[in-house]
Amino acid sequence: NGDKPYSWEFEPAWKSDADEREGYCGLVNCGNTCYINAALQQIFMQPKLRENILSITDYAHPNPSRPKWEGDELEGLQWLLGNLQESNKRAVRPMFFHQRFEDPDWENQGRPIRGEGAAGHAQADSNGFLQTLLGRIEDRIKKTPMKDCIKAVCGLQFVDQIVGSRAAPYLNYGYSVDEWVGPISLNVNGHKTLHECLKSHVEFKSQNRKVSKEGLFGQKYDKQNVQVFKRTVFKTMPQCLMICLNRMGYDNMGNTLKLNHRISF
Repeated sequence: NGDKPYSWEFEPAWKSDADEREGYCGLVNCGNTCYINAALQQIFMQPKLRENILSITDYAHPNPSRPKWEGDELEGLQWLLGNLQESNKRAVRPMFFHQRFEDPDWENQGRPIRGEGAAGHAQADSNGFLQTLLGRIEDRIKKTPMKDCIKAVCGLQFVDQIVGSRAAPYLNYGYSVDEWVGPISLNVNGHKTLHECLKSHVEFKSQNRKVSKEGLFGQKYDKQNVQVFKRTVFKTMPQCLMICLNRMGYDNMGNTLKLNHRISF
């Protein structure tokens, strides 16, 4: 009939928002938003990161015709972090944040698309959501005095290392250094502990690659596909390393699976 559809959210057995909290304030699950809540609580539980985000007062829209980006994720995140910090309620309803996260101007300005699960449409990994959220905030503050406020807490450098096999003994540790801000995603499939996940993350993995055959002393070789071993290791560590467990996988038919087994740490 043209009316705006009702928004909905999951209500636990207790329904009184006036219930006083004991300890930390929680977040109400608005329907398939547990992964979002986990990411938001991860930001909140890092005092310096929380303090820096709440201190942002000046930020710019990528489009010069709009000097201020009103009603966006940053406003919603600041509102949410402030409520988690100061509210006496047992839990906060994060719908204000979800409404701000789905900013239509993000797509209109040619920016990356919004997270499909932001309104609770489907389950997803918290890693992608957290990367998108922090990336958008960094994009808005990169020309302000607060441009390094996120990187200063959770920024790290990692190195891609490549080692040649017997078929390519001329390859030494070729590497490139990249900067990364936000969480690292760990594969949990087949692992039982966080240590196993981290160990797998930095192990050498075999792959075929067409390499430029130049020896250590400048010898020239023809290009060809050879077997190499590659791994990613950390060069510099952040003040606080953010880790997300990748719990979304696929079966043999390509259907999405959620990996629910316990990872101890």
